[in-house]
Amino acid sequence: TQAGAQNHPAEPDPDRLLTPDAAAARFGVTKRWLLDHADEIPGVRRLSRKIVRFSERRLARFLDKTSV
Repeated sequence: TQAGAQNHPAEPDPDRLLTPDAAAARFGVTKRWLLDHADEIPGVRRLSRKIVRFSERRLARFLDKTSV
């Protein structure tokens, strides 16, 4: 039996960092819209001048509050 597992809640899924293409496909917006609004969206990671990643959870919350 897994007695120890019952005492600890399941770990939440880790937040994923999505490429602009993956984020656009996942949330039904255009890649251009995401990049144009990247400064307004929380959780955006700029890994370099040309490489941007979006926090899946924070982007979902942002889009829930924003009418696109």
